Amino acid sequence: MLVMLKNNKKTLQQLQCSNIPNGITNLALDQIADIKNLTFLDISFAKNVTDEGLIFFREKLLPIKKLFVNGLISITSVGMIDLINSCKGTLRIFEAALMD
Repeated sequence: MLVMLKNNKKTLQQLQCSNIPNGITNLALDQIADIKNLTFLDISFAKNVTDEGLIFFREKLLPIKKLFVNGLISITSVGMIDLINSCKGTLRIFEAALMD
């Protein structure tokens, strides 16, 4: 996952990674936060994502229109704020179900 993200940062626009529990990690979020053209992001049920990974979105402005973060059980509202604020000017659809 990390190699794919690193090699495709300039062209990637949509990232659908739901139900890949170990595929998205905090290190992957570091790469994802640098994708300048990202309009769709689904990292639902990524069990290794924590607030530390969501910090990578802090002070970023991304064109994300659709954001799906269902089942992220290891994050808090503090981490979620960084992610949501990174797309506050473009976000149209947000889904966050099955959160602890």
